Amino acid sequence: MKEHVLIVEDHVFFRNGLRQFLEGEGFTVSEAGDLESAEALTRTQSFAGAIVDIVIPVAGGAPPRHNEDTGLDFAGRLKRRQPEMGVLILSSHPDRGHVFFDWVRDGFRGIGYVLKDGKPDALLAALRQVIEGRVTFDPQVKSERLVAQELLDRLAPDERYWVNQSIGHLDGLTSREWEIAHWLSASYDVRAVAERLGLQPKTVENNITQIYGKLGLNVMSQQAPHLRPGYILTKACLIYELQHNAATL
Repeated sequence: MKEHVLIVEDHVFFRNGLRQFLEGEGFTVSEAGDLESAEALTRTQSFAGAIVDIVIPVAGGAPPRHNEDTGLDFAGRLKRRQPEMGVLILSSHPDRGHVFFDWVRDGFRGIGYVLKDGKPDALLAALRQVIEGRVTFDPQVKSERLVAQELLDRLAPDERYWVNQSIGHLDGLTSREWEIAHWLSASYDVRAVAERLGLQPKTVENNITQIYGKLGLNVMSQQAPHLRPGYILTKACLIYELQHNAATL
């Protein structure tokens, strides 16, 4: 089954070219040139991912407000309403991603920020990454190593202890356990993980128990009852992936 992607872009020539490119890569594509149309589509159709220009007119025929990140605001609403949807921000401005990085620090997954002057293959790779629940951004905007360190620095001391401990044990997970940990950290619940991986919910639950045991999170409820294992797992998986990606560059 082809994955369904929404393009939200007011520049008709660019939007048509992007649609043709993605259709050629096997996607089903819908498109919107303004926020009203995009909102209507996302409330009546299901999408695996969305590519959203950082600046979009509110309504058809209205000029875009280039000093307002209307597309970014829409992308944030999309992620809060449908956290499993991958959302890729398109921007001509490497210095306008501060809100995006606030989302990363808040634990959003399946989001990306790429520059419009990048290569088509890079955009395609970024789209596939956000659909897979990963975080990606153009290296011209910020380094993954720096973002990983910022995420660690922003954690409270007790959170940092458990996150670092979990990161240190992630390599000990089996490939199946890592898949489950990844999708849990990407805002999927047990049932959604089971459907994604073709497993029974009980199998996913059993694997979660194994994951928490291997990461040492099974004792956290006694030692740090104010912390949630799912929150620690989300932070650990994100920081681990950013560190790993930076190490392979």
